[in-house]
Amino acid sequence: MVKARSVVQRIHLLQLALQITFRRTPLGVGMQNECWGAVAAELARLRGETVVAYYGISLREFRELIKGNKLTPAVMRNRVMGFRTLRFAVEV
Repeated sequence: MVKARSVVQRIHLLQLALQITFRRTPLGVGMQNECWGAVAAELARLRGETVVAYYGISLREFRELIKGNKLTPAVMRNRVMGFRTLRFAVEV
């Protein structure tokens, strides 16, 4: 059974989705190159939290999103990853 995300975690995911979607530069590939995972982890770290606690996603989900980021062409990466993040925010 998947643990339900709190309202606050959903808000954090929405904020992340907006930040990624409206970035001026495309997300990179790899944690050192501002990939989706690096952006998400940095925001959580700035709030003194782990990615799992801050967004309410599992490490498996986190890794899957990073893989999705890597497989997406750079010109589409921000929109695609923003949408994928948004899906996590609204799914039940």
